[in-house]
Amino acid sequence: MLLLRRRFTYWSRQGVPGPKYIEYRGFTNVHHEHTLEAVNKYGKVYGAYSFTGTHLVLNEPDLLRDVMVKDFHVFPNHKIFHLGSSKIDQSLFFLPGDDNWRRVRSILSPVFTSGKLRAMLGHIGGISDGLVENLSQFEKKGESVDMRKYVGAFAMDVISACAYGIDVKSIDNPNHPVVTNASKILNADAAKRRTDFIQLMIDSEKSDKELGYYSGSEPEVDDESIGGQLPKKVVGTLTPDEMVAQGLLFFIAGYDTTSAAITHALYYLSEHKDCQQKLYEELRTCDEFTYEKLSQLKYLNAVLSETLRLAPSLTRVQRECLQDYKLGNTGITVPKGATVEILPYALHRQADLWPNPNDFIPDRFLNPVHHPYAYIPFGGGPRLCI
Repeated sequence: MLLLRRRFTYWSRQGVPGPKYIEYRGFTNVHHEHTLEAVNKYGKVYGAYSFTGTHLVLNEPDLLRDVMVKDFHVFPNHKIFHLGSSKIDQSLFFLPGDDNWRRVRSILSPVFTSGKLRAMLGHIGGISDGLVENLSQFEKKGESVDMRKYVGAFAMDVISACAYGIDVKSIDNPNHPVVTNASKILNADAAKRRTDFIQLMIDSEKSDKELGYYSGSEPEVDDESIGGQLPKKVVGTLTPDEMVAQGLLFFIAGYDTTSAAITHALYYLSEHKDCQQKLYEELRTCDEFTYEKLSQLKYLNAVLSETLRLAPSLTRVQRECLQDYKLGNTGITVPKGATVEILPYALHRQADLWPNPNDFIPDRFLNPVHHPYAYIPFGGGPRLCI
């Protein structure tokens, strides 16, 4: 009892506000609404507890920059939890921030250079034409349409084509192996899921086990067929297990973030006809959508940025503290082993950082004046999403 009392009074003994017990409603409420409510109640910096440890919730931009950049060596890791498979655990997102993580990230980063993105644009253009063609039938009939279905199919087709070279056309080919297998992972009960793509990783692990992909032993492989035994780790290359892990991460993270962002953007534009018209007029000035011209469409980029402010892809970012840490000039000591938790949804809706924070105002990103760490839809620092 004494140990429990000491644990659950750690923050109050430092004068840090926050709940004095584990708040179960965080598991039952819609997560982003709960986090915003908690920040409004306790402030930008507050202590919290969970079954797995002690947390410091941090939503103050200057302190975020310290944790994510200046003192990255103290907070290099996402909160460590294992999904039960060494393959999934080897994906970039879950790797500890050590030399192995740097090696994998250095291999993957060139995939997203401007040259590679230019090469992908042809695939994306063709798939976009297919999306427009599918939607036009509803426009002609004056019927409503479930945009989530078609935008989700668009995202799946783009990732399949650009990352794996597979032409899926998922709307026309619902029985394609990519579609049927992805559905087993992505169609979890939304009421029971977390709101970020990490939950999809957990769902995929569960699905793989149910399908028998992880039986506790690896299938026998004829070394002759692959030119001899592959090394477990080679600098500058990925092992087969690492390639499987990154491929799964690319698909799930790319699918969820892309489809959610586009769907939210379309919703906000439907609710703000003036913004929709302004974007339409900008797009009309573009005779073809090349990589260079897309980067010059300032209002389009502002619409997407404002969408990600209101509906960030990550609802929380967690970093493990590797040593006792003095937090700026706050007088707060974060103990070794604690988790610093950052809440982009709540951060992006703080009135002192964003005037009229709940309103969709793309113009705020045309000449942005916000603190760089007041806007982190994909995290920040060296562990920023690629």
